[in-house]
Amino acid sequence: MIALSMHPLAEVEPSMIIEMHGLPHVVGLLNTPTVDEVVRRSKHESSRDFVAFGSDGHPVGLLLMDRIHPWLYELSRIISVRQGEGIGSSMMRWALRHIFDENGAHRAFLEVHESNRTARRLYDSFGFLQEGTYRDGFQNPTDGGFENLCPYGLLDADYRAWIERRGPLV
Repeated sequence: MIALSMHPLAEVEPSMIIEMHGLPHVVGLLNTPTVDEVVRRSKHESSRDFVAFGSDGHPVGLLLMDRIHPWLYELSRIISVRQGEGIGSSMMRWALRHIFDENGAHRAFLEVHESNRTARRLYDSFGFLQEGTYRDGFQNPTDGGFENLCPYGLLDADYRAWIERRGPLV
């Protein structure tokens, strides 16, 4: 696991967030926000959004979460600047501690493209369960085509069982 420093979205320049959406492995999977959308989101009451910085002080990831209810969180976006280095896993560990340990939530959920095998493996590895398929649930901003989305969920009990099997999320 790599060491990350998590900073609130409001502390970074919106252009940094927009650049992350332009990474080759991200384009076509997420709609790229405008500067106004980034600024508006950073001020929204339900948003729990963070930029991850590596030990060298450079941004390495983006984690967007929404507190729907005190007991319910949505993981809206997880973007790793570089794949295969453990950045996504480190952000997920941080997010789950934040959601379940610090805030006492009962459930976390997310949606992911059916074709995004890398992200789905990450979610599976943390105990998330696929709860169905939203047929043509996303319109690709690049080519206009439709793609299936897979909803995933994790209950506090699932999280606690995962911790017992794998050890604490330090």
